[in-house]
Amino acid sequence: MRSFRSTAAAALVLAAALTGCTHEGGSIAMGPTGGTPVEGGTATMALPPAATPNWIFPIGAPGYGASYNYGIQTLLFMPVYDAVQLKGELTTHGPSTLGLEPKYSDGNKTVTVPLREGVMWSDGKPVTSRDLEFWFNLVKANKADWGSYSVGTMPDNVKRFEVVDDHTVRLHLDRAYNPDWFTANQLTLMRALPQHSWDATTGGGRVGDHDRTTKGAKAVFARLTRHAKSLGSYGSDPLWRTVNGPWKLAGWRDSGQVTIVPNEKFTGPDSERPHLDKVVFKPFTTADSEYNVLRSGGVDYGYIPPSVMAQKAKFEDKGYRVDPWEGWAATYIVYNFNSTHAGPLMSQLYIRQAMQHLVDQKAMSDVIWQGSATPTLGPVPVTPKSQYLSPYMAKNQYPFSVRTARELLSAHGWKTRDGIARCARPGTGDDECGPGIEENAPWR
Repeated sequence: MRSFRSTAAAALVLAAALTGCTHEGGSIAMGPTGGTPVEGGTATMALPPAATPNWIFPIGAPGYGASYNYGIQTLLFMPVYDAVQLKGELTTHGPSTLGLEPKYSDGNKTVTVPLREGVMWSDGKPVTSRDLEFWFNLVKANKADWGSYSVGTMPDNVKRFEVVDDHTVRLHLDRAYNPDWFTANQLTLMRALPQHSWDATTGGGRVGDHDRTTKGAKAVFARLTRHAKSLGSYGSDPLWRTVNGPWKLAGWRDSGQVTIVPNEKFTGPDSERPHLDKVVFKPFTTADSEYNVLRSGGVDYGYIPPSVMAQKAKFEDKGYRVDPWEGWAATYIVYNFNSTHAGPLMSQLYIRQAMQHLVDQKAMSDVIWQGSATPTLGPVPVTPKSQYLSPYMAKNQYPFSVRTARELLSAHGWKTRDGIARCARPGTGDDECGPGIEENAPWR
């Protein structure tokens, strides 16, 4: 079952001005609300409960790769690739990304990444391929300290990082990869970092090409990490003033409250330019505390849990627009095939089919999620519809039906006694219980 998780309650002043939750290497964006952007003013945005921003460095350390950190980072530093909606389709490049469409060649063992030209850092320096090389050198030399690292993936799967020209890089891979997978799961990790400003090994030290040696890359990374751990100084640290995104940092408190203002030096697409004068991201420790502030009209944008959806009208009376925050997330049950008791049962396809027929997803959505979740049939979501959804998986092959579940068990030698189904025909035949299931064994 895919859950919307929460519902966004947005005042009209902020509608369509911001996206929803994101994470390093991709995003889960709230769809357009249909509101009209307002020029000027301040919007206060309540973050999801227990979301406390605590990391600004675009290379997330282990334990600091939370979605809300990445969401704020992408407003300051344009992502190279990200999950974006373009003409109704999910893609990884668009107006909000530095990277243009990647080109795969050599049997999908080489990928060329072209960058958008004309994008400048806030200090007037151009964003170039050198900034991507800087990122790659840092993660390659410090991969054990990178929260997104997994053995065998980026940067291990890149045999050679080639700078083709000022706005093109080429990755020579260790083998052929599915282009869709590699773009969505590897290229989305890439970041353009201001090499001309950050490539120093000590505070106040000379900026150079230190990242091009392992020793230098480790020293540069250690310095940047030390600054990133000084949460209370983000707002005054000149290191974080060099940005290329539509927004720049105005303040970042230890509590996690973040204030951003428009980057007047932004040179990206006009469609990405801010409309507001200021946005304040306000953290809340619990859903109840955020709900109470929303109910009093204390913020312009926030999240309400599905459990209070019945009070939707009360929020609308206060001028909020209530929209689902649609995320491609799922809840599911993991079978223990190695269980000494249930392992043989779980190994039988007909039993797993019977169990699926007993899952009433619609009732779960109506009762538990207050209608804010939709049934899902596999790892690819049904809504919002994905281009990867096959016609076969678009239809529920195992709809809720107690009768069908009973028929499956009966056809394989099970009989119900005193409300408990027991194996009456042990064996390995097509109409028997299956290997490892003893006579009179219960199925609960």
